[in-house]
Amino acid sequence: MYTHLIWIAALLVLGGHLLACVWTVVMERREPASGLAWIMFLLLVPGFGLLFYHLIGRRWTRRVRRRMVQMAPLLLSDEHLVHQRDLLTRLPDGVARQLFMLNYPRRPTTRGNRLKLLEDGAGFYPELTATIESATASVFLEFYIFRPDGTGKAFLELLTRKASQGLDVRLLLDGLGSFSMDRKSLAPLVAAGGKVLFFLPPHLRYAHPDRINFRNHRKICCVDHATAFTGGINIGDEYILQDQALGPWRDAQLRLDGPAAAFLEKVFLDDWVMAGGHPFALPMPEPTVTGADGWVQVLPSGPDSTAAGIHESMFLAIASARQRVFLTSPYFVPDPSISMALRTAAGRGVDVRLLLPSRSDMPLVQAAGRSYYPELLQAGVSIFEYASGFVHAKTLVVDGQVSSIGSANLDIRSFRLNFELNVICCDQALAANLEQSFLRDQSRALQINLRAFQRRPLTQAFKENAARLLSPLL
Repeated sequence: MYTHLIWIAALLVLGGHLLACVWTVVMERREPASGLAWIMFLLLVPGFGLLFYHLIGRRWTRRVRRRMVQMAPLLLSDEHLVHQRDLLTRLPDGVARQLFMLNYPRRPTTRGNRLKLLEDGAGFYPELTATIESATASVFLEFYIFRPDGTGKAFLELLTRKASQGLDVRLLLDGLGSFSMDRKSLAPLVAAGGKVLFFLPPHLRYAHPDRINFRNHRKICCVDHATAFTGGINIGDEYILQDQALGPWRDAQLRLDGPAAAFLEKVFLDDWVMAGGHPFALPMPEPTVTGADGWVQVLPSGPDSTAAGIHESMFLAIASARQRVFLTSPYFVPDPSISMALRTAAGRGVDVRLLLPSRSDMPLVQAAGRSYYPELLQAGVSIFEYASGFVHAKTLVVDGQVSSIGSANLDIRSFRLNFELNVICCDQALAANLEQSFLRDQSRALQINLRAFQRRPLTQAFKENAARLLSPLL
């Protein structure tokens, strides 16, 4: 009898908790596809579904929002900013003007920046090392993944040396992405005066879903308040040594010198405070760089903000293109708006090309992405799968005029759940370099043919279409 009572009580608790989760999903005002997918998953798989929902399904909570510290804005002068009249008069009518106007004045635009494209770890790591070596005041680094391998140890030794020289050295790592980084490896840096924080590290004693689901995917390096780097490259051997499973990693990073570096530093400061660090003052941004004319808009996005700056900018850039769109992404699970923008752009005669990996470290995500190939190919979009390793770059160049480089993938997780950072740039030299880089990668890729793709085995098609059903959850 007692056994029956225990079972009845357990079912009542499970049923009540299930109804509470369904209520939460409905009240979160999700997109219909995502909300229905989660409700069906919870109802069909009540036990595992509940656990899965608590781990990766929950939205950013108000309780965590209340813990955030509102920081003072940067001290800026007219020299550092591009005003609305400048956007309307100094930029030609086209995608660049529309993109910068979209986020004005919430995300200010700066001009007079020198921009340099760095490809792969072999290009980025020596440049970052030399910049840190020459630093005289501060070094702030923020990464999703920082491995304790040969590459990571070399950077830790460099940071430790600079901290021992009295520089303000801060290292902010994602608590899950850099979970392998052990405290022993960080001890010399801390002993030398460096500061290290982990962003929402998972703890068994405090297993709140925010510490699992919402990851800081940004890559930011700020040196002496004047130079910054951002893009898709983390710190690890896979960027300079060949990955045994995927081959060499192909990526992209951007160096910025000028007033835009201050806005990247501001994002680092906000993330530092959110991770539990104390606020610190930032100096006035550096003046414009002589002879440089790069226009830059820094776009952070994340679950703590109602503004979807990166998502909206990607959509507008594709939808406003007049000539060509070259887009590279390692994880491709487009939502309906991005898919529509790609298809309608191709339908208008725009040369739309996607460069995606042929091999991936996320097979489920890749399968979901491939399920979108037929509709895109039928609309005239050209799809290339990179065959010389693993393409990890997240870049976009439109009409040879405007470029985007950052950490955001073209998937729902980057648009909705991760803390991401992209920079929108109007610089002809950078756009030309990105286009040339894309074409070189395209020459090492296999173009997807619609008829050949439609003849793939039914088992593969079923796997891809089944993964697509899970795309709102990925």
